[in-house]
Parts: sequence; C-alpha cells; structure tokens
Amino acid sequence: MHPILEPLISQLPVSSISRKLVESGDEYTVILSQLASEGKWCKSPQITDKDNKTGILCLEQNGYSEWIKDAEEVDFVRMVGVLQLLFDTCSALKEEQDEEDD
Repeated sequence: MHPILEPLISQLPVSSISRKLVESGDEYTVILSQLASEGKWCKSPQITDKDNKTGILCLEQNGYSEWIKDAEEVDFVRMVGVLQLLFDTCSALKEEQDEEDD
C-alpha cells in the first residue's frame, strides 16, 4: 500500500471492501472500480439499481453494515468526499505507475 493512502483509508469502515483492497495492495483498476461504486451508493443510498437493490443494501453487502447503523445524512456526504479523494489519489498513483511501466 502506498503510504499516502494510509490516512485516507483510515476514514473508511474497517470491513469495507475498498479499504481491504487498498490494504492488500490490489491493482489500482480494481480499487478504482470499487471506490466508484461505493461513492455512487453513498451519494444515492435510497435509489434502486437495475437489480432492484438500494444503495444502502449494496453498502451493507460491501462492508458498511456497522457504519450505516449510526450514519446520518451528513455522514454520507462526508463519506462521498472521502471516497472521491481516495479515488482521485489512486487514479493519480495508477497514472504514475503506468508511466513508470512504459
């Protein structure tokens, strides 16, 4: 895990899939996809998707169950910001890695 990510992921629930992916050093493309999904669900927790699942249900299935119990609307807004910052940071790190690989 890149050291710059540590303070950012500490703001995510310990059981969240995106946090586990970052901590395990998964590929940035996998992490970015998961962060985008979690951000979308936090942004619209009551909206249902094509499978008729709400954002809340998707978050619960992705490690946010305990966090949701105490979360208020402001917490969802804050989490969207954290996830977006993580997404942007991982995206920049991926670009940097891709340049080094060329």
